[in-house]
Parts: sequence; C-alpha cells; structure tokens
Amino acid sequence: MQAIITRAGWNARPPRSAGNAINARPEGVRIHWEGTRLGIDPAKPCACAAVVRRIQGVHMDEREWADIAYNFLACPHGRLFEGRGVRRGSAANGTTEANAAWYAVCALVGPGDEQTPELHAALRDAVAVCQGAGAGPQVGGHRDGYATECPGDQLHELAQAGAFNPSAPVKRPPAAAVKHEPAAQAPAFPGVNLHNGSTGAAVRRLQKRLSDRHWSIKVDGDFGDKTEAIVRAFQDEKGLTVDGIVGPNTWQALWTAPVTL
Repeated sequence: MQAIITRAGWNARPPRSAGNAINARPEGVRIHWEGTRLGIDPAKPCACAAVVRRIQGVHMDEREWADIAYNFLACPHGRLFEGRGVRRGSAANGTTEANAAWYAVCALVGPGDEQTPELHAALRDAVAVCQGAGAGPQVGGHRDGYATECPGDQLHELAQAGAFNPSAPVKRPPAAAVKHEPAAQAPAFPGVNLHNGSTGAAVRRLQKRLSDRHWSIKVDGDFGDKTEAIVRAFQDEKGLTVDGIVGPNTWQALWTAPVTL
C-alpha cells in the first residue's frame, strides 16, 4: 500500500464541524464515483490533489456540508487521499442512517473516464484501511443502499465480485466486466517459472495481463499469496495444471486462451 496522502498533504480546508458520527461497528464500505466525467489522464503526472480540493469546495460551499463527503478518495494513478478519514461518518451514502452505518470511498472517475488497475488497487487499499478501523466485511456500491446510478456499472460489478475487498475470497471476473477479444500473440516466456516469492518485471507483466483479463489483482511486481490464488483460479478455468506456478503453458494461455467465463 502506498502512503495515504493526508489532509495536510492535499491542503484540505478545515471542517466546519466534526460532522456525522459513525457507528462503533460500521456495516462495511460503499464505493462511489463523482458521476460526471473528470477527464483525469492516468498517463500524465498526478495532479489529483487539485481535483480533491475542488470536490471539497463544492461539498462545503455549494451543498453546505461540514466537509468533503467521502472518507477516502482514490485516483487513477493509484494514490489514496484522506477525506474525513476513519471513525467519522460520511455525507455520501444518501441517508443519515446509511452515513452512520457505512464508510464511503470515492473513485475519481465518472462516465467515460479510464479506469486503471492502479485505481482499483487504491480502492482496495482504502477498504483495507476502513476494515482495519473496524468496518464490517461488506463492500458494495452506493446503489446497493440508495436509488442512484453511482458508482457506474463497472465499479459496481467489480465491488459485487469482491474486487475491492481484501477479506473476500478470490472470485472470477464478473460477466459485465469481461471483454471478448481474439487471441493475441504472447510475448516471449521470461525463461524461468514464476511462483510465490518471485519479483520483478516479468511478475508485473503477468499481473498486468491478469488485470487486463479483469481479475482483481494489484500490479506491483510481487508474486505473493494473492497472485498465486488468482493464478490457480485462472489455471482451473482454462483446464491447465493447477499448481499456482506460471510456466510456459500458463504464460501462453494468458494471451491465447479466449477471454470468456
């Protein structure tokens, strides 16, 4: 997990008051988005602190809330911004009861914006922080508790599939997120099997390909328990030997096997 950008780090305004209270044992975390296209370019240096400040301004000045509505905000570059933080209720979940029962984490995307593996990893990190502060195991979208389109179909499907929940078991990609694509030419096998404990560029390429195929995986170049579990699930899906080791056959299948359920 990258270091959280604190309120001081993004130059937040002080809240007008302590805001809503959170239950001693919140139900879990709801995922949100901004709802309008933000146009953040993941290929350019991260300037998302300004976007977070703008959101806080809208929430405090136009909506007259005590502070920015969300507990945390995640950007497409993989950075995590502290909003209200932990042990405080949000103003984002639609009702006073929901704000007291659920943390609110916002993805800095809207309709038409690019969603990156880094964004999804940051959302997962935010959920982990909330769970570490006592949030329950449930992770869903805003629409699961309130009549809204938020957080859009893709984020909602991924949330429902456990993509952002560190305590959830490995789940296969949700159908709505899967793209059917023709077989692709696999890059050269790195020459050594990849397994739990491997690190480096080849592992990162493996993880990126799994992410492209809509498995919920952090692209960090570190082949740990989570990567092994996803490799095993992929091997099972494709009828390969299920050993959690990426040899030539598994490597080839990552590119040439159809991207279907």
